[in-house]
Amino acid sequence: MLTEPNETPPTFYRDLSLRGSTPLDTTADHEFLVRLDQGHLRICVNQFEREFNIHDMPKVLGPGLIRFQSYGCWMGLLKASVTLL
Repeated sequence: MLTEPNETPPTFYRDLSLRGSTPLDTTADHEFLVRLDQGHLRICVNQFEREFNIHDMPKVLGPGLIRFQSYGCWMGLLKASVTLL
C-alpha cells in the first residue's frame, strides 16, 4: 500500500494498492528498494516492482521525506543506503 498525500479533505491522502494480497514468509528476510529521483518513485519488494511518475502525483514531499511504515507487524531495517543522484 502506498499512502499518497494530497489536498483533498477530510483525510488529505489516498491509499494506492500496489498489488493484491500475497503470501509472505514472516520468518525470512525481504529485500526492499525505494528510489526517488527528479522524475520517478520506484518501489521494489523482493521480485515485485512498481514505478510512479512523480509529475502525475498530486503532492510530493521534499527530499528525504519517505516514511516507512509496517502495518500489523514489526519491521526492522538491517541496511539502509542513501545516494545523492
